Amino acid sequence: MKFKNLRQLAENYAQLNEEGDERVAPEWNSGAPVGDVNSEHMYPEVECNRNKLNFWLKAMNPTNKPVFSVTDHLINVRMKMNLAGYDIPVNHQTEMSEHMEFEVTQFGGRSGMNENGEYFKDDGMSHRNGGKGLKLVVDVSEADGAKLVSMKIEEN
Repeated sequence: MKFKNLRQLAENYAQLNEEGDERVAPEWNSGAPVGDVNSEHMYPEVECNRNKLNFWLKAMNPTNKPVFSVTDHLINVRMKMNLAGYDIPVNHQTEMSEHMEFEVTQFGGRSGMNENGEYFKDDGMSHRNGGKGLKLVVDVSEADGAKLVSMKIEEN
């Protein structure tokens, strides 16, 4: 493709997007600024957005792809989740088992004083979802000396 054609394609895309054509609406991980409150990935409590997150997790780790270090794999997943504004409490000191659940936070959660003057700290999402947060459920099985990891985001 010639540069001239690429430039014309970009201009057409920008024009369609400005006109509100829903066919060119950005996906949740399209590179929209993480702090953009109009980005749909900002609302993981909505089931369709959770489904997108789960699809992304499945694409990141197909179940037939073995890993040798579950810890390193989960740290890589954490780094990718951080790009979209989510976090899980995983590091090299985290104990691994066959079934694990990690609280998912958005932008590291919220903390501060509420209207009653009491200190609060939450996951950054549960206040919009009736007190329900999200968790990353990880199941690990062993096959031929390697580990098979399956992950899914669910409501708490």
